[in-house]
Amino acid sequence: MGRQLDQQSDLIIRRVQPGEVNAAAEIEKSSLKDKTPWSESELSLFVKNPSGVYLGAFLKEKLVGVGGCYIGGGECVITNIAVSQDFRRKKAASLLLGGLIDIAKANGAKKAFLEVGGTNHPAIRLYAGFGFEKRGVRKGYYKGGDAFIMSLELD
Repeated sequence: MGRQLDQQSDLIIRRVQPGEVNAAAEIEKSSLKDKTPWSESELSLFVKNPSGVYLGAFLKEKLVGVGGCYIGGGECVITNIAVSQDFRRKKAASLLLGGLIDIAKANGAKKAFLEVGGTNHPAIRLYAGFGFEKRGVRKGYYKGGDAFIMSLELD
């Protein structure tokens, strides 16, 4: 098991660079059980997309978590947050989500949306803790069941 993080400052949140996409794809693959993870080629396109934001949580030089969103038309769509097993419950997901929200606000987004597996209780708690509210359900959307649609006003 990974070492316990003592402070949030141990993690650095920054944009994932094209040369780090392979490590990001591995985190996605190992973390996203009810969703189809993004492939390395999809992530390569995502990090180059001017409407996309793909952040990484780094402990020293090691990528331990990722989170992405698209921003446009006054909205932010959170695409995913994935954290390596050894670094869960150590603030990485919160720091990634907070970073995405801050960037979205700075780029004029007034509302954020996401969808989350209905049985992914840790993620639902994370999003609710930031003020996201459940707005709808997509029945049978994921392999593991339904998806909840959640949103957050950013003003």
